[in-house]
Amino acid sequence: MSAQPTTPTDGPRRQLVFDRLAALLERECAEAIGARRVVWTTHLRDDLCIESPDFVGLMIVLEEEFGAQIEDRDVSGIETIADLVDLVIETTTLAAPAAGRPKQEDSGWT
Repeated sequence: MSAQPTTPTDGPRRQLVFDRLAALLERECAEAIGARRVVWTTHLRDDLCIESPDFVGLMIVLEEEFGAQIEDRDVSGIETIADLVDLVIETTTLAAPAAGRPKQEDSGWT
């Protein structure tokens, strides 16, 4: 993963993934986020209090939500929302919900 944060100007697909991911995290991590908004540089551990067990659950949700194929080696260095967006882009051919799977309002991973 890149050390520099990705910005919304990197393309419409990246922005689409960011928007969906931010909405998911704002819903699932509402208590940790409070009134703040998820931004590209939001840190998973420091800002959202996502620790190792929650991180594993988050990877499962990303696989289901985006149809991503995430391997253990893919998650090394994931620290920010920008890193997660890059991961989704790199591990899926389409940043869309998994085929045939309705989106869930509460995935229960946190």
